[in-house]
Amino acid sequence: MLSREYRPPFRASASCRMRTPADARAPLFQAKEPTRGQDHRCPLPAEIITAAIIDRLDAGVRPWVKPWRPGLGGRPLRVTGEPYRGINCFWLWLVAEGAGYHSRTWMTFKQADALGGKVRQGERSEIAIFYKSYSKAVASSVTGVTTDELRRVLRSYAVFNADQIEGAL
Repeated sequence: MLSREYRPPFRASASCRMRTPADARAPLFQAKEPTRGQDHRCPLPAEIITAAIIDRLDAGVRPWVKPWRPGLGGRPLRVTGEPYRGINCFWLWLVAEGAGYHSRTWMTFKQADALGGKVRQGERSEIAIFYKSYSKAVASSVTGVTTDELRRVLRSYAVFNADQIEGAL
């Protein structure tokens, strides 16, 4: 059993809205001390997820082996019923297991509000990743020739588990 006492692995500024992995109700991993001269920026989603995976491995847990409890039924779901894919699936399983959530449904603050629910006071969000690649026709300002340009979008957004929401859902 892991210790209930822990320190965040990142020293994030107060303006960071998303939580670091160590902010979970139940500790997922052993935190590391920040190094001297480390900046106080918000950690990137990749840093948060990588730190959680490494700390689980250091604790002797292989987080990719059955990261769900019996009875949850499958992959994490958006509030619309669509299952998450890619790293979101793995990450939200890891978070739900560590925090002891029984629901596999996740939603944003606005989605909970639209459904008549309220996020409980003191609850903290988790991150979910949005990735999309697309091509766009771009005309050169010099030659006037139109070419297809491959573009990528990578963003993170805050989600809450349905267990963190109270009210009509």
